This record gives sequence, structure tokens and C-alpha cells, in this order.
Amino acid sequence: VTMVATKKGTTTAVASNTWSTSTLEYTFTSHDVGASGATIYYCKDTANTCNPTTVATSGVKVTELNTLEDTYYVRYKVVSGGGYTSATSSYTAKVDIKAPTITGVSGNPTAWTNQNVTLTVNGATDNAGGSGLQASAYSFDNGATWQTDNTKTYTGNTSNIIIKVRDIAGNVYTHSTINITKVDKSEPTVTITATKKTAGTAVSSGTWSNQSLNFKLTS
Repeated sequence: VTMVATKKGTTTAVASNTWSTSTLEYTFTSHDVGASGATIYYCKDTANTCNPTTVATSGVKVTELNTLEDTYYVRYKVVSGGGYTSATSSYTAKVDIKAPTITGVSGNPTAWTNQNVTLTVNGATDNAGGSGLQASAYSFDNGATWQTDNTKTYTGNTSNIIIKVRDIAGNVYTHSTINITKVDKSEPTVTITATKKTAGTAVSSGTWSNQSLNFKLTS
């Protein structure tokens, strides 16, 4: 007997011991059946020890398990009408359909600063029983590149920052768009203009004047 696991509602096969972002359905097929015929049996558990007793029809998809998540085992065998029983085979199902979660993103200033800004993704975690976070779990550019560090430093104002966090199975959390708008590294400048008090004509710095002066400061 052979068994093919597919993503729910599709024909996309998923190999044993491979994380899937969809729940699974199973198709069992018996081969080399003699004149006495054969019956396929299967079971599922989390210890890989159950005895297959549920009947499956050869070539017909089993959908009864398509709500199960996390890691579990599907065990199956075939019994001929003459009493021959095949060895029990086992498939390791690993299902993670939930995206990671975070507690928040910190570091975006609300008051003006002349320093670099470092955004930090806080509290990233995958669901219990899930696949866990990828080694390079963090993206600060909408998934174009990924990194292991949960922080990124910006030297100036930056718009449309989209942070993503992914797990091993491929589920992705997307944070709302962040805009950094409170960085100002430009040094202020001021100009001074001197004019004669009565004539109103400009007087250059270091130049003698025969009248007192008015001064105007402009930033």
C-alpha cells in the first residue's frame, strides 16, 4: 500500500516530515492485490504507536484528518482477504498554518532627534506546536531581504517601512507600515544684516560707519 499526503483541497503533495502551511488529506492505494482482495487500514496519533483499524478506500482521498495541526503520525497497513498483513508504514505530518506574532515594534521617535533611529521587533514567537521562527526570521523591506537580527538602524527619515516575521513553515506576519519622520541632522544657520540707522544702507562686517546701526537676524 502507498499513501500520498496533499494539502487540503489540492493535489499538492507534501513529503513526510515536511512542514506544511495547510492541513493535510491522505490518499491510500493498494497494489498487487490478489484474488482475495485487500483492505486498507489507517490510524493517527502523536506517539507513532497506534494500530491501524480505520478502513480507507483505495484511491479515495481521506478528508477526516484535514483539521489537524502541529505534529502527528498517520500509520497504515493493508490486509488481504487471505489473511496476509503488510508491515505498518508511518507518515510524519507537520502542520503549521498560523503566522508568528510579535508584541510590538519600538524605537520610532515621537520627538525630534539628531541621532540615528533603531527599530526593534519585540516578542516575536511562533504558535505552540508550530514550526518555530526561521533562523533569518526578520525583514524590514517587505520581504525583499531577510536577517537574523530583530533590529535595523536608519540614519534619517524613512517612509513606508514594512516589517515581516516568518516561521520555518513559511507563514509570515506583516506589521503595519512605519514612517520615521522625526530625524533632523541639519545644523541650523543664521545670518546677520547691519544697516545704517537713518540711511538704511547695508554696512559690511568690519567696515566703519558714520551712523549707528540696526541689526536683523535671519535663520
